[in-house]
Amino acid sequence: WAKDLKSDDFELICPQLADKTVKHTEFGTCNLARVPAHAVITREDARADVVNVLKQAQ
Repeated sequence: WAKDLKSDDFELICPQLADKTVKHTEFGTCNLARVPAHAVITREDARADVVNVLKQAQ
């Protein structure tokens, strides 16, 4: 489903700017918190593949 998507197709929803979005490149000024992510969200059918990729990346 994502084969034709480009990074410019994504926007960030900022809690500080409730009525607008910003480009993905502005992540330094738009975030929920300044801590590493503690979760990865996937579709159920992709879970096993994502787990394998993360284990190999360790």
